[in-house]
Amino acid sequence: MNSDYQRKVKGNRLLVLLIVGLALFMLGSSIISMIAMIPLQKITNISGEKINEALTVFSNYFSNELRNDGLKWSDYAKSYFEADPILFDNIRSFYCAVQFLTYMPLLVIFVYFLRHDLVNDFKEFKKNFAQNIAIILGALAGMYILGLIVVNIYYALGITDDSANESIINILLTSPGKWLMIISVVILAPIVEEMIFRKLFIDTCETKFKLKPIYAILISTVLFAFIHVTDLESIKFIFQYIALALPICVAYHYSNNNIYVVTIVHIINNLLSVLTVTYIFWL
Repeated sequence: MNSDYQRKVKGNRLLVLLIVGLALFMLGSSIISMIAMIPLQKITNISGEKINEALTVFSNYFSNELRNDGLKWSDYAKSYFEADPILFDNIRSFYCAVQFLTYMPLLVIFVYFLRHDLVNDFKEFKKNFAQNIAIILGALAGMYILGLIVVNIYYALGITDDSANESIINILLTSPGKWLMIISVVILAPIVEEMIFRKLFIDTCETKFKLKPIYAILISTVLFAFIHVTDLESIKFIFQYIALALPICVAYHYSNNNIYVVTIVHIINNLLSVLTVTYIFWL
């Protein structure tokens, strides 16, 4: 079997996995939410209509868009849940469970279909261990420096709040279901997102479409950033996610597309973020 044919087969396989992975990543939480509604109704004895209403309110918890009555969604959401703290805890725990159950099937699918790639990458990681550790440390330093630059620019522009995505994650990390969320944020999300946006996306760009690494890096960085901007109000925070994704993409390239290098970087970054949130909460 010639090398051109092997590359073609690999490119097609990666493209199919990428499409399936992105579809499940984007739609998975909605599907899991609908399925999880049934046990939630039984556990809480709350009607489906009431739960749907609460989920809608919670999803707009940090939105400053105006409702039909002229009240900001964020103000309405806070007063809505302050009137029923138990409902608030149930909804937050529900979202934690949905996040966990969304990532788990993706993890199983990717590990199965990419098992040979994962074995090869692990061998290469051990073989070039010292070099890979240096790349990991360099990526973390790059993320810190870029993040600091972005934060200072935001501060100079008077932007001191967080994106809706970041704010929702923080509020879930202090909910009764926080352990499911911690596992999702620190372990599952980094593994799944690195498999999608680095192993599948960059490798597909380079193998299937024969793009130069610089273009694959830039496209992956921007796509990753846009995926994490959940609403128009948060578009201004896209540079925060670019500061996160760009060093990871560069690290992926210099590690010869090793998934373990970038996954470790992502895990460490998310772990530090979670520790910061939980430390502030317990102060």
